[in-house]
Amino acid sequence: VRAVEEIGIFSYAASGGTLGNWGVLTGALSTYPITTIVVNQRSEPSTVGVVTPSQCTAEGEGSGRFEITDECSVTMGPTSVADDTVATVVIGYKSFVSELDLNLFSPANVSVSALDPLLNRLQGPRGESIECEGTRLYQQTQLAAHVDGLDVSRFVSFGVDNSSVAVVESGGVLQGLRVGRVRVFLSGRGAAFASVLVRVSDEPVAPLRLIGRAVTDVVWSNQPQTVVASAEALFAEVA
Repeated sequence: VRAVEEIGIFSYAASGGTLGNWGVLTGALSTYPITTIVVNQRSEPSTVGVVTPSQCTAEGEGSGRFEITDECSVTMGPTSVADDTVATVVIGYKSFVSELDLNLFSPANVSVSALDPLLNRLQGPRGESIECEGTRLYQQTQLAAHVDGLDVSRFVSFGVDNSSVAVVESGGVLQGLRVGRVRVFLSGRGAAFASVLVRVSDEPVAPLRLIGRAVTDVVWSNQPQTVVASAEALFAEVA
């Protein structure tokens, strides 16, 4: 019987070799575990197994760019500066040592925008008031967040500094509630990081022209081919 012999280790980050500090946008901690595998030479083929390394360090950790936890994970927070940083993580297990190069980056040039920064009071097409229960009296607008020109709206959520003036609804839609000003920012961060100012106005806005027409007949310009068998064909199949 051949004894089990450990012949080497290798390590990897499940998320790949490039780690993004998304906490800059969300305010949460970004954590990337590093997995270490030991290769055992027992028979053909070799076998592998996950092990807990006895050493996991990197030059530059704790310098405000990133941290290495006791569980051998790379962590970055909202205040970490890891733009274009290469971290070489040294992993040790028994007499084996492996090195893992990781590219760390933090999103830069973050902006928050509103499709329409002015939300007006709604009124009917003849200027009549639409104030009734359950009716929204003010306009709404779509919010967006960009990083270096790329739209990242679906990865973030938005907050406001005055929810009595406007609120953020599902899909990143800002709904006006009453006259005033509201600043919209990324949830988990703050208005000082990236924000946009939206004003809710009592100035009325109404549809310019509404036209209603009753459709009484439809004529095909190009008759599509029918896929329903004719009555004659159906009777022929029965016969």
